[in-house]
Amino acid sequence: MRTPAPERLARVFRALADETRLRILRLLPNRPVCADMYNVSELVEHIGGSQPNMSRHLHILKDAGLVQARKACGGVYYWRVPQAFREVAVMLGQHASRP
Repeated sequence: MRTPAPERLARVFRALADETRLRILRLLPNRPVCADMYNVSELVEHIGGSQPNMSRHLHILKDAGLVQARKACGGVYYWRVPQAFREVAVMLGQHASRP
């Protein structure tokens, strides 16, 4: 597994540096299964806030490559991208093991 570019890592860490976005990630599944995914309205119900604000958070997570979305099940639904989290773990491990 190759190490992500510094620019991408910075985007990922900025995305992770927000409490609401971390709460979103805790709710989203690792794969696109209709019964497990959430849309913006459902995330607002569980986390709170407004739909425009939730959409902005999801856009940031999607731009960082941490979530994906698709039109399914009567709306746009979101899920996590496990590979993105594995890449971050590898990068952190590489930095931690350097002398």
